[in-house]
Amino acid sequence: TRLSSDLEINLNEGEYIHGKTMSAANGCYSTTRLYLYIHHPAVELIQNQSVDICENSSDTIKAPLTNSPSGEVSYHWSGPNDFTSNQQDIFLQHVTFSQAGNYQLTATDNHNCQVTANVTLTVLQLPATPTYIMKPDYGCHTEDNGSIIIHSPLSDDNNHYDYSINNTDFQADTTFSGLEGGQYTLTVMRQGCITTA
Repeated sequence: TRLSSDLEINLNEGEYIHGKTMSAANGCYSTTRLYLYIHHPAVELIQNQSVDICENSSDTIKAPLTNSPSGEVSYHWSGPNDFTSNQQDIFLQHVTFSQAGNYQLTATDNHNCQVTANVTLTVLQLPATPTYIMKPDYGCHTEDNGSIIIHSPLSDDNNHYDYSINNTDFQADTTFSGLEGGQYTLTVMRQGCITTA
């Protein structure tokens, strides 16, 4: 807190009164009194947050608060493509790669104290639609000798994929064996983003 060009002190929140008495050559006195009010921002923000959202999905970027606001707070977001919002949290629909980038949040309390924080949004590309072959179950319906073998996409040094045939249980192996005859939903996942055949 700076009180003058040559005086800088750190003060806790509260009210301060500074008085100074000056004398003149004629023996008269005058007193100057300074009232100083110190307010801490009603909300604190976490700096340099990162958020990942899958391409073409919808998700919420939450205000990176470290505490519950102690009073009335207004919010203002700005971001790529002239994006603005006055909501505490922002909801993005059908996200595209053009929406990736830096989003800045400014929070202002009723004493006009402001804090700012930046959130970096990364848009993750969806996996390619999987291709596969099936080895049909030529036995009875209750037998479990069928299999599904995934041909693409396959994991490499840059990408790791997991696969599922029920959209619940995922595995890194590209072969599902011991399957009964029936209908299966093949799903591939990378970095939490999912594509279904």
